[in-house]
Amino acid sequence: MAARRLVGAAARFAPGDELVLQGLALDLSGAVLSAEELDEDPAPEWLWRAREVIGDLATRPGTEVRGVAAELGVHPVSLARRYRRHYRQSPTAAIRQARADRAASLMARGADLAALADEAGYADQSHMTREFVAIYGLTPGRYRALFR
Repeated sequence: MAARRLVGAAARFAPGDELVLQGLALDLSGAVLSAEELDEDPAPEWLWRAREVIGDLATRPGTEVRGVAAELGVHPVSLARRYRRHYRQSPTAAIRQARADRAASLMARGADLAALADEAGYADQSHMTREFVAIYGLTPGRYRALFR
């Protein structure tokens, strides 16, 4: 998430935003460095698979944590607790992030926004816009313009 906020801030850069970018870069560094703390509590195999399952299922409309947990054969509460502890975000946030990442990759290729929203697993284009702005800090149209 820190990397996405950094990309959004860099795209909206205005004179005087240097400290904002520096702070976001430090947040990103801190997120990477704090991962070493997790060596004390190693993730079970199913938790590693959870990231893959979320990536695979995120573009399906209606994907929820309980569906991911069922796919892994664990209780949704166990998944949510362990996922947050090891990846520092909820599985729900990871699902939203995976959808937004899929949409971003399609936008970079110039895909139509309405069709792209459907392909990325959003209910409609406005749903995609709300979540994309929340994650990347830019509208999908502005993000796509960066690649033209």
